[in-house]
Amino acid sequence: MPGATIDETMETLKIGVIGGGSITYPNARFAMHALEEFTACSALSQEEKLKE
Repeated sequence: MPGATIDETMETLKIGVIGGGSITYPNARFAMHALEEFTACSALSQEEKLKE
């Protein structure tokens, strides 16, 4: 499966904040919340598929 895992994406965001400094905090925070929301929705859809 191509692409980055969630852990790899989170690590990339953390490295970006370290390299970019405090000016990147708002964007990194938004990206982390979006990723968490996406993974929560993905988990819910997986549960629905298992019920069928």
